[in-house]
Amino acid sequence: MELFFKMPSKKARKVMCDASLELGNRTRGNEYKINAENSIKEVTGHKYARVVCSGNAAIMAVMSNLKGPIMVPDQGGWSGFMKIAKLFGLEIIYVPTKMGIIHPETLDEHFKQIKPQSLFITSFAGYMAEQPVKEIYECCEDNGVILVEDASGSVGDPRGSLPVETLPT
Repeated sequence: MELFFKMPSKKARKVMCDASLELGNRTRGNEYKINAENSIKEVTGHKYARVVCSGNAAIMAVMSNLKGPIMVPDQGGWSGFMKIAKLFGLEIIYVPTKMGIIHPETLDEHFKQIKPQSLFITSFAGYMAEQPVKEIYECCEDNGVILVEDASGSVGDPRGSLPVETLPT
C-alpha cells in the first residue's frame, strides 16, 4: 500500500508565505487570526471559532481542564485522544461501537453506568463513516457529559448537519 500526504495548494502556500513574511514588516497584530476565525464561523455557521496552532493543541487545551474520566470510541476514533489523556493522567473509558459508529442507546446506557466527564469523538468514525453527531450531542446534554468533537473532517458539510454547535449561543 502506498500512502500519499496531502500538500496545500500552490496558492495556499504562497498566501501562507506572504503572511509569514509580512509578520516581520509590521507591528504585531492578529488580523490574520481574526480573519481566519471569521471565515471558519462563516463556513460552519457557528457563533464561536478559535484558531490554535494544531489539533493537538486544541485537544490539550480541553483535556488540561478536565479531571476525567474521559470516554472515547473503541474503534474509529483518533489515537491522539488516548495519547493526550495519558499525558494528563486521565482515565480512559471505551464506549462500544459497531464498526466505529456510536449508537446513542448504547452510549446512554454507558453514561448512566460509568458517568464520564467527557466524550471525545470524530465527526466521522475512522474519518470515513458519519457519526450520528446530533443524537450523540443530545445524549451528552441529557447526561451532563461534555462532548468534544474533532470536526476537521466535516467542516463545510454541504448539508450543514456537521459539526454540531455545542457552546452556548
